[in-house]
Amino acid sequence: MGLFRSEDLYLCKTTMTKDCAYESVKQLGRLGMVSFVDLNINEQVYDLPYAKEVSRCNETLKSIDSILQECERLKLPLKTPASINEYYMAQNGLGQVMQVAEHRMFDCVEKEVQEYDEFLSTQTKSLRSIKSDYQHLQDYRDALLAAAKLLDRQPVNKGKWAYLNRGNTLEKVSERDHEESKEYPSKKKLHEESNNSFQIKIGHLIGTVGTEDCFNFKRLIFRATRGNALIQMEDIKPKKLKPDQTLRSSFVVTFQEGTSIREKLERIIQSFGARLYDYPEQNFSKVIEDLENKMKDTKRLLKDSNRELKNYLIQLNDLESKKMLGGNSPFYGISTLPMYKMFVQIEEQIYRNMNCLRSVDNGNVQYGFVWSTEKAEVIEDELSRKGALLQELQFENIHNHEFETPTLFKTNAFTEQFHSIVETYGIPKYKEVNPSLFTIISFPFLFGVMFGDIGHGGLLFISAAFLCMFGDKVKALKPIFQARYLLLLMGFFSFFCGFMYNDFMSIPIELSHSCFTKGINGYRHNPNCVYPFGIDPKWYVATNELTFMNSFKMKLAVILGVSQMLLGIFLRFFNAHDFCDYVEFIAQFTVLCCWFGYMNVLIIAKWLTHYPDSSRAPAIIASMIDMFLKFGACEKTPIISDKAGTEHIQILLLIISFACIPLMLFLRPILALVAGDHAGHQQPGEIELEHTIGKRGKGYNKFEDEDEYDGFQEEERKFTEENMKDVIEENKDQNFEDMSNKGIKDDEPSEIHNRERHHEQMNSLRKVLKIENHGHSMEELFVHQLIETIEFVLGTVSNTASYLRLWALSLAHSQLADVFYEKTLVMGLEYKSPVMLFILQQLFWVATLGVLMSMDSMECFLHTLRLHWVEFQNKFYKGTGTKFAPLSFKQIAIGNDN
Repeated sequence: MGLFRSEDLYLCKTTMTKDCAYESVKQLGRLGMVSFVDLNINEQVYDLPYAKEVSRCNETLKSIDSILQECERLKLPLKTPASINEYYMAQNGLGQVMQVAEHRMFDCVEKEVQEYDEFLSTQTKSLRSIKSDYQHLQDYRDALLAAAKLLDRQPVNKGKWAYLNRGNTLEKVSERDHEESKEYPSKKKLHEESNNSFQIKIGHLIGTVGTEDCFNFKRLIFRATRGNALIQMEDIKPKKLKPDQTLRSSFVVTFQEGTSIREKLERIIQSFGARLYDYPEQNFSKVIEDLENKMKDTKRLLKDSNRELKNYLIQLNDLESKKMLGGNSPFYGISTLPMYKMFVQIEEQIYRNMNCLRSVDNGNVQYGFVWSTEKAEVIEDELSRKGALLQELQFENIHNHEFETPTLFKTNAFTEQFHSIVETYGIPKYKEVNPSLFTIISFPFLFGVMFGDIGHGGLLFISAAFLCMFGDKVKALKPIFQARYLLLLMGFFSFFCGFMYNDFMSIPIELSHSCFTKGINGYRHNPNCVYPFGIDPKWYVATNELTFMNSFKMKLAVILGVSQMLLGIFLRFFNAHDFCDYVEFIAQFTVLCCWFGYMNVLIIAKWLTHYPDSSRAPAIIASMIDMFLKFGACEKTPIISDKAGTEHIQILLLIISFACIPLMLFLRPILALVAGDHAGHQQPGEIELEHTIGKRGKGYNKFEDEDEYDGFQEEERKFTEENMKDVIEENKDQNFEDMSNKGIKDDEPSEIHNRERHHEQMNSLRKVLKIENHGHSMEELFVHQLIETIEFVLGTVSNTASYLRLWALSLAHSQLADVFYEKTLVMGLEYKSPVMLFILQQLFWVATLGVLMSMDSMECFLHTLRLHWVEFQNKFYKGTGTKFAPLSFKQIAIGNDN
């Protein structure tokens, strides 16, 4: 069906034995054309039959991902299977090596991955410890270097600070000074002999703290010690700042030694999470040298450990050498971990879909329902063609059901991005018209109307073309590689609209001879001349240039907006044809044509009419206001006919449009009342109140064979009663209860049991799909229609006004480009200085690329997105469907490649 409507999907019932359930689901996953309906969706996760297996798969995947992260850290190249077929070949070879059944191979993989993970956890923990030790030594070394610098102690310094008291004067003595150091013993002896002399011991604390905490750290120490501690700090500048590394600063706190103040300072340092190191009382150089030697040894140990770990991971991922079969290897150089990851992901999907099944006959038989792209016969043929048809696996078509069918659209690399824009708003319902087909052209075109410029559109087009050719090869471009065709069309239509405007970065382009000639009193228009393409460039130098551009772009925006809304309502016809909803389509299309379609006719007619005195030309806005407020009266100059003819046309349009409003409001409730069915039908034009029952209006939807079952059950009941009477008459001497039980057991047809089982299965499916009777009263249906009618009438006016953003954004873009051009390049030429011209030229390109090509293009993109989601799609599209997600192992392989 392409993009216009979704592909055909079918509902099938599948039955299989418990022993072959694993193999059956696996083969269906290889087929990739069925999606299981979860019959256990209302059950708790831990109550599901295969919850334990799913949990084991999840834990194994976590272990594999942790090992893969370590491989990525060590920049270890790994090869994943190039295709799903290559994976199947490697998996078969792996099964032959392990010599176990395929459904038991997961146990071996799980055990092996657990061993890898345990060993790797031990090694990484050891590496983190070594790295922490190295970081500790490095910080200690940096703190000592900073302390030596702050205390004016060079590494060769061997002294310490002391204070001598002579009366009320403190004299600072340092062994740093060679001359004073010679006199120091005699002074010390002199003061020891003096009774009034005493010595004060000075303490130091050194360490590192976060740079952002430096101010609070200093302030708290000053207040806590009442200014009796001197703190000095210096930032530590690393040679190479890592992304997860925080900047730190070293500190030195100098204070008068004492137990209480030291404890207080240490508590403050711990409260800031700072690192405190031992302060060497002697020889700084010796301590720093020892630290650097330890750092070298630790770094060497860390490097050797990483190398050994890398070699271990290389050997671990070498599937060829570990599991060689002899002869040609089936592993194609595939690495172990990517192979195991795909295997576990597939196992998880198998068990998850097995949890969607229900059991009967004491768990020996399992059944389920699947949505499929093909009927049951085709599925069985495909399985048979692939050599995987199982005798215990059976399919049965379910016909004429009224369940909500999921939606499937087949897209390619070009249409996928446009379809994703629509799916972001909502998934289309089954067989609902898909806006993606029209978005392919309308989205980039409306963007081009707002972003129209030859230069800017050309830059966007060239960038998108480069992305299309080389985007998959440049790693930095991969995040936007999927949008390459969208950007390409956006650039093309911006380039095209730039030619329509004849605008190249605010510079008019004269593609042909202008129709204006310069005279004495200004420019004069040649009446026999028509500019062949776009806008005449002389308008850009006219005094009324802004007025003309405003008028032209505003009217163009209205024409484009009304045209797109009419297209949206016209597309409603296709939904109406499919969902039997013609009434609202006819009424809404008529109202929009009578109001704003007529306005478009006035705009075009005015463009085609020559007015000698442009100031006396009729105003379209005033004509439309008079049409509504004065009921079609035309008091000003008519545009499309004479005054009387215009009034007749406008009165007729108003009568038709006002007659359509009660048609939208009352016709659907009246038809529901006449039909005796107050249950609201799910139509694409309605607000979906709830899951309704559709055409039947009963408690639930029946399948085509359930009607037969009701009559069959009644016949079987009568047959059983008559049979029991005969048995009783023939065997009067026997116990009535025994014979009645025996008669039932012997004569009960096996088909009754099958029918009852089928009926129970239908009920379980009905509960899962929430098929219930939600009939609505006439009051609810009328209120719903009232809301729909008011929303459309008011939305018709507001949505038309919303399309004026095409004019506003286009005008803003051109005016910004003009400002950047005038204030940079033109100003640079006026300075007559090559230096200023070069500087302003660079500024021009910065403004162009940073503002216009980045910010303005994003703004135009978002406004275009709003026009499609709100103004266009709400006319016919609800987007309340569910996406068809088949069980496909091929999708798992594609996801791992991405």
